[in-house]
Amino acid sequence: MAQASDRSFAYRASLSGGEQITGTLNAADMDAARRLLESLRLQVVQLWPAGPAARAAPLSVQDLKTFNQQLAMLIKSGLPVEAGLRLLGSEMDRGRLARATNALTSDLESGLSLPQAIEKNKDRFPADYAPLVQAGIQSNNLAGVLLNLSSHLELSAKLRDALRRALYYPFFVFIAILLVLSFLGLFVLPQFREMYGTIARGGPHYFSFHLPFATQILLTLGRRTPQILTVLIVLIVAAAIFWLTFQHRRLMLHLRDMVAQRVALLGPAVRNQLIARWINGLRIGVDAGMDLPAAIELAGAISGSPAVQADCRQMMANLSAGRALDKTPPCRILPKTIPAALQLAIQHNNLSDTLATLAESFRRQAEHRIAVIPAALSPALLVLLALTVGYVIYAMVAPLIAMLHGLTSAVY
Repeated sequence: MAQASDRSFAYRASLSGGEQITGTLNAADMDAARRLLESLRLQVVQLWPAGPAARAAPLSVQDLKTFNQQLAMLIKSGLPVEAGLRLLGSEMDRGRLARATNALTSDLESGLSLPQAIEKNKDRFPADYAPLVQAGIQSNNLAGVLLNLSSHLELSAKLRDALRRALYYPFFVFIAILLVLSFLGLFVLPQFREMYGTIARGGPHYFSFHLPFATQILLTLGRRTPQILTVLIVLIVAAAIFWLTFQHRRLMLHLRDMVAQRVALLGPAVRNQLIARWINGLRIGVDAGMDLPAAIELAGAISGSPAVQADCRQMMANLSAGRALDKTPPCRILPKTIPAALQLAIQHNNLSDTLATLAESFRRQAEHRIAVIPAALSPALLVLLALTVGYVIYAMVAPLIAMLHGLTSAVY
């Protein structure tokens, strides 16, 4: 990793075969950058400052999936990794993926192994990426590991997108309720409040008029509408800032685990999603040739869940003590059926197939739970909207009914 005082330099250099490449690197000064390029057996054609060194942006899920698939195809064709990465970098447009590919190529040409180069560029890649690549190399199945990882990323992205889409409609229904109430509080209720006040002040001397309690509450809320809206806007902005600040921090992962364990409707969907990701990650590790404890640890890292990682440590401690997986104490996220199924699969020597079946099963359960969210939330919110509108209508009409009743009583 570059030091805080390093600067970024862009370069154009020639390879030994005459082919020219471009890229950026971090160095203390221009001379240090030139020496670094020459140590990589590159002939410097042009070198210029590219601004201060910046923290590399992480690759998106789609970028990482594209990188895995293309690199896997090149490896399966028999092309060396360094040549394959150089070819990928030359074919890509400017962007995060092109910069990441060129950075890996430069590190490989400097003598680092592919896992070491990935670890050096860990800001760009997931934390569990280097161990997966190392396992694929050791098992002589790097292409298969990369393709499996692409399938895993696609599955995770689909589940996350489905969960977001499931929450969109209830969210907009809730916003509609707030807009209706805001419109009533700002434009409708003030006119009713003024009208009822005029009636109460200017009615006949024999006429006694008192606002019903429901109407008093409604008019009070209408009078406080600006303050209520201000509080809601502040809360929404604070929630957005909190999300943007902590969405990639461990705090959000703990909050997600709390939702998975304690929230009635959303929790099962999130929990099944985490389980599916963990099982799929375990299958990737097993297919890469890892031993079971290492594959379990890797799967926990892939899940990104502190609670699942705690479950993994519990399973690994159970294995270290010489006990079977089905003797693992109850876990926080993973159900008891998982260790039992894994133990049975190990005994029948079909662990990979069992993991694929379990991953598909929990994926379908997650999708089903996700589909239940709008089916349950939307009617509930619509009922809430109807009750709110009904209460407003009743509270506005109730004084008229009370007034007519009072006039009738006064006359007769």
